[in-house]
Amino acid sequence: MKLLVTGGAGFIGSNFIYYWLKNHPDDDIVNLDNLTYAGNLENLRSIQNNPHYRFIKGDICNVDVVTSAMHAVDVVVHFAAESHVDRSILSPSIFVMSNVVGTQTLLDAALKQKVKRFHHISTDEVYGTLRLGSREKFNEDSSYYPRSPYSATKAASDHLVRRRKHPDPARKRVLSKAKISLDLRNIDYCFLAPDYMGTRIDNRDTKDYWLLPRLANPLIKYLLINVLGQEGGCLAHAAGIKIKDTALAFVGPSESGKSTMAGFFSVCQDALVLTDENLAIRRKGGGFFAYGTPWPGGARVARQGSAVLKRVFFISHGKANIIRPVSASEAFKKIIAQSMLSCWDGALANSTIDFIRGLSKGVECFDLEFVNDKSVVTFLRNNFGI
Repeated sequence: MKLLVTGGAGFIGSNFIYYWLKNHPDDDIVNLDNLTYAGNLENLRSIQNNPHYRFIKGDICNVDVVTSAMHAVDVVVHFAAESHVDRSILSPSIFVMSNVVGTQTLLDAALKQKVKRFHHISTDEVYGTLRLGSREKFNEDSSYYPRSPYSATKAASDHLVRRRKHPDPARKRVLSKAKISLDLRNIDYCFLAPDYMGTRIDNRDTKDYWLLPRLANPLIKYLLINVLGQEGGCLAHAAGIKIKDTALAFVGPSESGKSTMAGFFSVCQDALVLTDENLAIRRKGGGFFAYGTPWPGGARVARQGSAVLKRVFFISHGKANIIRPVSASEAFKKIIAQSMLSCWDGALANSTIDFIRGLSKGVECFDLEFVNDKSVVTFLRNNFGI
């Protein structure tokens, strides 16, 4: 099957392309994008040489460009649109051209070339707003009540798609409300739904991988910090290594050796590297658990998984492998320095600080200087029986 994706260099469009090629690797995708403020080919750099993917820079209002891009296409997935309410108030004519004329141009070409399916992506803003505290809920049968040039032009494009004559009306699709579910609370399972992420990070020895979103990634990270602050936990700059049923955390700033340590353990058959950069820790069942997250460091390792946190090591490079026990008060200061606190909510920040205070008392903590070779793994095994 061959798809034409419009606006495929944007956030949602690029993630759709990654999703589709992952799940339908034999299909062909043509990406038509004018590369305006919202389009960025960096979003698709990792697949630019994929033989099943082709990029065309062009305007959806240009009949010749659209006709050429739609040649032999089976399905059109139409993301391209001018967006943002504020921009539409300042320059409404641009929105009329792209969202209305552009959609009509695509519909005309799709009808002429007998495209099997036209899938139009809209916005929930076409329904207007609800009163504060209202129990009413919008659904796809709600009346349209756009309140800005942006939503008005999207509403117009919806009507054009719905009313366009087509041999099979059931094959016109308008997706008015796109919903991506993120289960941040159920971190025993996963942090994100992999189908909606963008950059593949392989784990070399397994088929496990994360698909990372491009623009949502930092937002989701801050949401996770918020959730951990509410429920008792923290996100730390640390590599996490799972050995059997327990985990070790190697905490430190940039260049301290987190990715290096992850690389040393990655070749051990009994070890699983959860992350080389961002480790989630939370209280569970009277103990502390460590979780892999989708934000890797230099070693590009990010796995789903968790284990009881057994020990915390504050690492640094040295001329010899040396371990020194750390007091709870000293450990507290060091973990705080490498943890991400809620800077926008004092109560959540205090909650995270209290959690870290408990963590520093409840888990064995050590300073670890290590030489830059695999001998540190043997050193740790000999000293701790791991």
